[in-house]
Order: sequence, then structure tokens, then C-alpha cells
Amino acid sequence: MKKLATVATLAILTASSVSADKDNLISGSIGLEYGTFIDDLSSDDTDTATLSSNFEISLTPKLKLGTDLRKTEFIDLSGVPTSTLSSFNLGYAFSDKAIIRVFHTDEKFFLLDLETHGISTSYTGKKYSISGYVAKTDTSIFLGSEKINVNGISASYNLSENFTVSAGIDRMDIGFGVDLKRSKIGGSYTFGKGKSIYITANENKFSPNLTDTNIEHLKIGFTMDFGKTGIQPFKAPDFMGMISSVMGS
Repeated sequence: MKKLATVATLAILTASSVSADKDNLISGSIGLEYGTFIDDLSSDDTDTATLSSNFEISLTPKLKLGTDLRKTEFIDLSGVPTSTLSSFNLGYAFSDKAIIRVFHTDEKFFLLDLETHGISTSYTGKKYSISGYVAKTDTSIFLGSEKINVNGISASYNLSENFTVSAGIDRMDIGFGVDLKRSKIGGSYTFGKGKSIYITANENKFSPNLTDTNIEHLKIGFTMDFGKTGIQPFKAPDFMGMISSVMGS
């Protein structure tokens, strides 16, 4: 995806020239992630590699403009196209700790096309952060063309200057009293100047889980942050992996 490569290159160049103080006009990160889907009902796992790049620009001290781009390759599946995500958001910061954003996200894989638009908010304290969102996803996966309500909440806590733990849950209402839920826990270690390694475990399942389908998604990755605007750039919620996992990837 040319747009992803362009933004990733811009991020690398910016990372080498931007100092990390709260008065910078731009902040963001680039990352590389390895993941694997584990199906309790199958002996076959699906491995993935994801390149990500997100950044945020302070148009004014309170108005933020950001983007989040990702490209995922399926390592074990020859001939399978890549999965892409592109997201843009506009935020208003009430302070250097609290912000509200509107966002629009497009996800594509094979013939699947998800378009999500919603509102998110977050608050960052000295040792913790909490965020949540409500949105609608346009899709034709489950019951023909429809709009699906989605929402989620997540939190993180700094155990020390270098160690952070996090947890969250995402919920997709697919109708008829059935939800698709993703629970996630993780941890990260920061070293050097803005460099981090992390590990995350997700569990995707229907509720009620009539098919006894339980898919785990384990991820390990590396990120490099650059710049600081006082508030972390927005990372768009993704639903393609969540949906495709319970459909058999």
C-alpha cells in the first residue's frame, strides 16, 4: 500500500529529527508486529505480520488531526491478499490529559469491506490512562448490508517507569441478542528513547457462544515513538481480525 509506505517513511525521518517534549507539534509511532490466531477447535494456526504507522499533528494547542495506517500479511496462506486499515481522526483536547475525537476507519480484506465511524474519548493520568469509544460499522458480512453497533473500553497502568500493563474489551452487536466480543490483556516494556516491545493476548468469541467457538490472537511487537504532544495519538479499533477469526480466518 503506497500510502502506508509513504507515511512509514515520513515517520522514520521525523523520528530522527524531532525531540521528545510536550511542545512538539507532531507525535506518533511506527511498529512491526507478529501475530498468530489459535483456534481451540482446529489444529491449524494462522500467522500474520503487521506494519503500522500512526501520527498526530497539533493544528492548534487544542485541535488535533491524526491518522493510523496498517498493513497485515498472512504468512502461511499463499495467494491470500493483504489486510489493510486506514483511519483518520479529528480531536479536541480539553487539557493536556483529556481529549475527545471523531474518527473514520476503512478496513479491507478479500471482498470484505468495513467502514467504521464513531466517537472516542480518553484521559491520561500520571500513572494510568483510560479510553472508550462508541461507533457504527457498515458491513455486509452477517445479515446482508447493515450497520452494526460497536463499542469498547480499555485501560493501562504504569507499574514502573518502564513496565505498563493494559486490558480492554470490544463488543459488536450483530443482532438477535448475539454479540461478538474481544477481550484483551497485555504488557509492554519501554527502553532507550521511545522504543517499546509488547505482548498482547486477545480472545474472540460470540456471546452467547452457541458454537463453542473460541479464538485466541497472540501478538508480539516493537514500536518506536517520536515526539510528544502531551496526549498519545489515537489508535483506531480494528474489527477485521475480530470478525475473520470467528469465521475461520
